[in-house]
Formats: sequence, structure tokens, C-alpha cells
Amino acid sequence: AAAGVTVDEGSFAPKQIYSKLLAETDSHPFFKRTWNIRHVCNEHSPLLPVRIRRMIRKNRGFWPEELNNHEAIRKAINFHEIIVSFSGIANASGCAVYTQKVYTYVDMAVGYSF
Repeated sequence: AAAGVTVDEGSFAPKQIYSKLLAETDSHPFFKRTWNIRHVCNEHSPLLPVRIRRMIRKNRGFWPEELNNHEAIRKAINFHEIIVSFSGIANASGCAVYTQKVYTYVDMAVGYSF
């Protein structure tokens, strides 16, 4: 997945910054219609501002107490779009398959267990 952060510096076209976003899953999507993945917001996450990542690092990898709730975490996360792309080979035909989905800040779920 790639996280796209739009930075408006008063120019005509906003600047796009792309980062590789590590995602985890507990199962393989083979024969499933949905696949839940998650991104851990830690000291390495490109979705967090440097200030928050430093605070997590100083707290030995844990979120500081004052930020350890769903409202504060949601406010700390900073992105415009996350673009998820999948590609592979179809078993039946051997043809390349590809799909892409764009998620926005509104699509983000914080503090939920699936």
C-alpha cells in the first residue's frame, strides 16, 4: 500500500508524497471475497507526524498515555489518501489481474477489533 500525503504550499498544484506503508494480515485471502489488513501506527509509520513518532520512540515503542485513546490517535494520523494496489496471475487463464482502491481519511477505522 502507498500512503499519499498532499502538502499545500500555496502553489497551483499540491505536492504529492508517496511512502511504502507496511500492512499486516492474519490470513491469506485465497478464496475469500474480503481481506482485512491493518497498519500499525508506531515510530516507523509514515502516517504519523515526526513529533508523534519521537514521542512513541521515547516511550519505548508505546503511545504516550495522553495520546492513547481513539480520538487522539485519529487526530494524530495525517494523510489525504491511501492507495492500495494488488496484482497477480489468474489461475484459470494465466492472465495478469490488477485492482486498485483509494481510501481517504473518512474510511479509516481507529479503535475497532475485526
